[in-house]
Amino acid sequence: MMFLYKYRMTEIGQQETLPSYDNIVHRSTFNLYPQPTLNKFNSWILAILFNTPYIYIVADLEKQGRSYYNQAPKQFCSTIRLGAVEGFQGQAITVYLPTLRKYHQQNNLNTTTLMKLIAVQKLPTCWSNIVLGGTGECKNESINNNNTIQLTNREKVLYYYIKYSPFFVNLLSALKNSFDQFVERKYYCQNFTFPAELYPGTKEERTIFATGDYLKAIYSYYLERARNGSHLKLPQPTSMK
Repeated sequence: MMFLYKYRMTEIGQQETLPSYDNIVHRSTFNLYPQPTLNKFNSWILAILFNTPYIYIVADLEKQGRSYYNQAPKQFCSTIRLGAVEGFQGQAITVYLPTLRKYHQQNNLNTTTLMKLIAVQKLPTCWSNIVLGGTGECKNESINNNNTIQLTNREKVLYYYIKYSPFFVNLLSALKNSFDQFVERKYYCQNFTFPAELYPGTKEERTIFATGDYLKAIYSYYLERARNGSHLKLPQPTSMK
């Protein structure tokens, strides 16, 4: 921890004044970016904060689905409202597991299988409790060809937000802990790179050096206005624009 101390000479000798902030060693987000760039990051982060329920619901889909798959004869489906994403006001989609047979007959824009929305390389060897012929081998009910081009727009909205849920949860955690971080680690900072499949710009243009004072300030701004809501929405996947 470094401070710059200023001294002034008086009739009674040298006296120490209050320490000043070292802007060279301890940079602040507020001083690093021009106002238009800072406004861009402000709007991105505030949109995430004002639409936190959607972020957490989507982030929890994989864990919920796995839990239901492993507790036969439970079956899982969840209707997700997509109004948090720009251009999807009033729209929703129902996510289900393949064991919920009646939904197989509803091949439309309003339903999808959770297995279709999770990256294949992240799937466990066996999610299902369906065993083939007493062999002990699990039946593979996942979608092997996870080609995002074949996804509907509603499926893409879920697919990309599931894919990048660790980023959103990490950012939200940092914001919610910003007061403690500022008190305990005044010079806390962290880089956040917004996903290219959701946000425009180069990696540098999508990366913010977020200092503790900035995180605390933007979260305070959100808390003051949370009751009134906001028109800010989460972005559509860039492939849809």
